[in-house]
Amino acid sequence: MSTSSNGAIPKHDKNSSNSSVIAAATAAARSSPGERITLLVDNVRFVIEKELVTAHPNTMLGTMFSTGFQFVHPNDRGEYEVAEGISHSLFRSILDYYKTGVIKCPPTISVPELKEACDYLLIPFDATTVRCQNLRGLLHELSNEGARQQFELFLEEFILPVMVTSAQKGDRECHVVVLLDDDVVDWDEEFPPQMGEEYCQTIHSTTMHRFFKYIENRDVAKQTFNAFGPTENIQNFVRPMMQAEAIVKDEQYDDDYYKTGVIKCPPTISVPELKEACDYLLIPFDATTVRCQNLRGLLHELSNEGARQQFELFLEEFILPVMVTSAQKGDRECHVVVLLDDDVVDWDEEFPPQMGEEYCQTIHSTTMHRFFKYIENRDVAKQVMKDRGLKKIRCGIEGYPTHKEKIRRRPGGRAEVIYSYVQRPFIHMSWEKEEAKSRHVDFQCVKSKSVTNLAEANADPPLEIDASGNPIAQAEVRPEVRAQFRADGDAAAEVQDAVAVVAVDEAADGVIMLNELEQAAGGVNEDSGND
Repeated sequence: MSTSSNGAIPKHDKNSSNSSVIAAATAAARSSPGERITLLVDNVRFVIEKELVTAHPNTMLGTMFSTGFQFVHPNDRGEYEVAEGISHSLFRSILDYYKTGVIKCPPTISVPELKEACDYLLIPFDATTVRCQNLRGLLHELSNEGARQQFELFLEEFILPVMVTSAQKGDRECHVVVLLDDDVVDWDEEFPPQMGEEYCQTIHSTTMHRFFKYIENRDVAKQTFNAFGPTENIQNFVRPMMQAEAIVKDEQYDDDYYKTGVIKCPPTISVPELKEACDYLLIPFDATTVRCQNLRGLLHELSNEGARQQFELFLEEFILPVMVTSAQKGDRECHVVVLLDDDVVDWDEEFPPQMGEEYCQTIHSTTMHRFFKYIENRDVAKQVMKDRGLKKIRCGIEGYPTHKEKIRRRPGGRAEVIYSYVQRPFIHMSWEKEEAKSRHVDFQCVKSKSVTNLAEANADPPLEIDASGNPIAQAEVRPEVRAQFRADGDAAAEVQDAVAVVAVDEAADGVIMLNELEQAAGGVNEDSGND
């Protein structure tokens, strides 16, 4: 092959060379005819042999074309639109992995972009599969992956047991401080330090302490926690890949507990659904028997169970004695305010605060106060009390007066006391059985001839007809009696809780008689009934 003086290949030689390459490729394709597939990426078609991708069944494309799991369907031309969001130049570089097992990152592609594409396509990203000119960027991504794996070990070995312990107490959050292995904590029992967090957990681990000194590792830890969230936060194109990966590995989730003692919650099953199934089958549901990607959902269910057990202890130890005390007084309901252990209530005996509840009980318990600050725990407490037969259950946060701040005099000399209020949780419950009847006052009425008030007594009486159709003679009211009613009506109305009843006494020739209650009012002439 001839060359020019500058070393370039002549035009006719280039054409001949290209023709030979094409002819060789065509001959190779004819010698080993294989099924070809067309991939459409960024509006660019890539025609490749199916055997290239099926040779790597752990990747997304290998899973797609080796198992028949069609989470991407072909279009009208038989083309598969894959790798959404990946440029065609990047995808062309990634195809080298299926040919040579190594990806050469082009200079126009950043390392994080290549890492994201490899994660999307389930292609391993490590020092053996990636070659990159930007060594710093490559090592940064490798450190992020190593930090993620290392933190997951820390999470399972050290952090998760502490979180489970908090969840079993009904807590919905956890604060952990990482100490060195040789750190010694010696607090004064009488005067402990005032911590920013009310309940703080500690872990002694020099390795974890070294891990967290890098800000990048702390960011990776945050992302790992976010990844252990609900599966509904996962993008739509990731969920089919997770299902495909489970099919390839042939993972059977329905009998894992009976084989290994551990249940691996699949991503398509929610944690509440798994919890309900375990309760139905009487399978223990705890941190030792369940492994779940949705760590938040798992801890939520564990906290619900821990809150239920914790509130049952509170109910027996603190709340029930207060309810019994109210019941011994004849009350049918109880209102309990939970105060801190160091809360001091100092009310003025002469000017007590005007409480919304007439009968209010208090319990001093900092542990219970912390329990009720979470709305989920209050919902669990309501359900427990409802299961125990109580009703009219209310749980919340309200202001409770602790001490008097000042006294202010209103015009007229009336004193008004201003109290200092603190926000404290409360519980209200009732065990009343006849609640519908308790609010109804049933007064016994006299015969229909009785008149209920003075106004009706002065009004014209209704016309009554006997069996023959003749009007019945009405009782005649003497003028002096009617005048006395009008004169003394205001005096009788001033008597508290007094009800005026006017009745017709047929034995006294139809003369209207007043009851003893009106006579006590002082507005009735004693001789008027004797005329």
